[in-house]
Amino acid sequence: MTSFSVSIMEIGCGLALLSLVLSMGDREKRSSVLETIKNDPLLLPWLVFLAAGLFSCLFGVSPARSASFWFSDLLKACFYCTLLCVLRAQSRGHARNWYLLGAAAAAGYGIWQSAAHLALGEGWVRAHGTMNSITFAETLVLSLCLAMDGISRATSRIGKWIYACAACLIFLAVLLSGARGPLLGFMAAFAAALVFSKRKMPFITAAFAGMFLLAGAYKFNDSFRARFDGVAMAGRVASGATSTDSRFDYAYAFAGDRAELWRTGWQIARDYPLFGVGIANIKQMFSYYHPAPMPDDRGAKTVFNYSNVHNLYLQQLAERGTLGLFALLFLLFSMTAVAWREYRQTGSLWLLCAVTAFFFINISETSFQHAVVAGAFILPFALREDGGGKLRLRWPLMLSAALVSAALLFLLIIRPAEKSRPLDFDGPFFFWDQPAPAFVNDLSRRAPPIVVQGAVGEFRFENNGANGLRLISLKPGINDRRELQIGYCAGANSFPMALAPGNAVVLDAETVFSGKGKAWLFIQDERGGWQRDSVAVSAKGRSRSSVSRVIREGAKNVCLGVYWTPSADNEHLELLDVLISEKAAVLSGSVPSAKP
Repeated sequence: MTSFSVSIMEIGCGLALLSLVLSMGDREKRSSVLETIKNDPLLLPWLVFLAAGLFSCLFGVSPARSASFWFSDLLKACFYCTLLCVLRAQSRGHARNWYLLGAAAAAGYGIWQSAAHLALGEGWVRAHGTMNSITFAETLVLSLCLAMDGISRATSRIGKWIYACAACLIFLAVLLSGARGPLLGFMAAFAAALVFSKRKMPFITAAFAGMFLLAGAYKFNDSFRARFDGVAMAGRVASGATSTDSRFDYAYAFAGDRAELWRTGWQIARDYPLFGVGIANIKQMFSYYHPAPMPDDRGAKTVFNYSNVHNLYLQQLAERGTLGLFALLFLLFSMTAVAWREYRQTGSLWLLCAVTAFFFINISETSFQHAVVAGAFILPFALREDGGGKLRLRWPLMLSAALVSAALLFLLIIRPAEKSRPLDFDGPFFFWDQPAPAFVNDLSRRAPPIVVQGAVGEFRFENNGANGLRLISLKPGINDRRELQIGYCAGANSFPMALAPGNAVVLDAETVFSGKGKAWLFIQDERGGWQRDSVAVSAKGRSRSSVSRVIREGAKNVCLGVYWTPSADNEHLELLDVLISEKAAVLSGSVPSAKP
């Protein structure tokens, strides 16, 4: 069920928990449940994980918000304990078969989604089932590990072929999802299956090796991927259809931004090394560490805040600090120890392949923080066949402590080397002289080197006839938001800037404001990460504002301009007599800078 819907999973878990609670009126049953939980080797790692999350909530920047999200961790632990106690040993084999059947059905539905749109001439739509395509692929890869285990251990030829057909169906759905992180996880899981399988299966091995090579070519070879995607595009062009679904065009829009997100997550962790900023608080802090906008799902740079740095380990480090990272690694390594014992005692590859895939998937995702994927990952450990019992967790504890100590050393002592790049500077701030208005999509072409650094909603730009620019809000964007950031970007857009060491850039502008929105003049530079100085623009009639910043030595990019958040249609902001200058030091009489 986890391959279909998190709601179905939660309802099923709730019913199972209710039946468990009702049955605990019997003293013998209650004693059995408590004994099962007490003797489970993952009890201590779960308790440590939950305790670390509580510390992060208490010492984070928004304890109340973090506490509301901490209950998600508690639900994961309850889900594990409920399944562990409800499913009897003799029924776990049937549960595994039903789970694989559900995964195969979900895969078939995803394949139908892609095939139907292609047949209708609407191009390639990523297989996604009833959820996000990446989440869909992650859950299927974990069920694919069960199919590989079934192929390895099936005693009859028919059984092998049933598992093989399920595996091929699930793999095709993963491939059509266009999700590269899960494909990397599958490749790692398949490598683990080849290494640890106790039976020789040359035909099955060859088939899975073909899948492995296909996944590798699709993930790492742009030319091959373009040919694969081109089949769908050819169908669209031949039919003359124009689909409103643009997921095909931007299936890989985020691929180049992972490093930027990771760098931002690392910078947050450097400032909050012990307990982090708190669970679910990265979004509140992101714009401070990365003021420049990030691409949305269409590739346009319109997103000013991110809540996810797309790496589970960095996400935990930034949100929960080194204590939280230790708790996560201790839990995952303890699961690895349980998976190894399961393999040694029963020969099952499911847990071993699943934990291997999970480690690799989370290099570019945060799967453990998504309920449906976390449920699919926890399920194999609740359905294991080793009979439970105590397990020494010395090596998971020591390895987690060693890795977290190294991370703390890097956070507090070691600073990564940064390459310097000279910048050129020459003022003043020029506006274009055309009378016709411009819009977000064509402002950069009409008024170079002005660039729209980020926009949510629709805006119009007009020359106000006084060597200035009038910004007008036309309509809101996603989630009824209105945000606009425009100006110049030195370095990336060839705006010249060569500053003497220690000198400051000063942005000075006269403004006319309307409405209840807010605006800031800002200067920001990037050296390993973005840092910004800004000053609020007065909303009372015509006023003059000034902001200055000493550009850090070795900065690769500098952006300056205005950030505006109007509150209604037809509100406007006029920029008059805007000047950029260079001074030997920060202006002594300038308005103090403040982060919006």
